[in-house]
Amino acid sequence: MDRIEPFEQEHCIIYGHNVWHYLICTTIGDFHIVEVEGKDMAIKTTVIENDNQKAEKLFQKHCNDLLKGRML
Repeated sequence: MDRIEPFEQEHCIIYGHNVWHYLICTTIGDFHIVEVEGKDMAIKTTVIENDNQKAEKLFQKHCNDLLKGRML
């Protein structure tokens, strides 16, 4: 079985909190992983199938929420 490596699409650090967007390409489709460090640095992970636009919007939303202090 081949090892699947994620590709980092976007990464941002806002007030010490990280936001990531990864792409994992597989034979059954593309998976986008969006992660954010919220309160108490807990990581929240969202998996989105085959929808880059939705993943990019979620990444931007998490960044904007951190900038506005909503997730701190």
